[in-house]
Amino acid sequence: MLHKLEELFLILLEKFPVEFVQIFKPDSVSKDNMLRQIVEKNILNKLTLNELAFLSNRSLAKFKPDFEKEYGVSPGKYIRERKLDIAAHAIGEGNALSHISTLLHKHLH
Repeated sequence: MLHKLEELFLILLEKFPVEFVQIFKPDSVSKDNMLRQIVEKNILNKLTLNELAFLSNRSLAKFKPDFEKEYGVSPGKYIRERKLDIAAHAIGEGNALSHISTLLHKHLH
């Protein structure tokens, strides 16, 4: 059982290195800063609000008001606008629309 627990920790550390370490060092980063780091790191990943709340060590009921306090807008609106900004930036850098579509589609579906 100890071996399985160690294996689980290693998998979590590999998938979510910053978040995993922060769970054990909660004083190292403020909760608001941790929320921002998690959202920005996962902006193109296909994560639900429940998953983002979990990664930020909050319930969904706590995540939404904390998010709105930190960003000044609802999570859905912010994430949608941020993805559009990323696409616009990629277009501005001359990336092919097919590349941008693949990038966004890969993370949206």
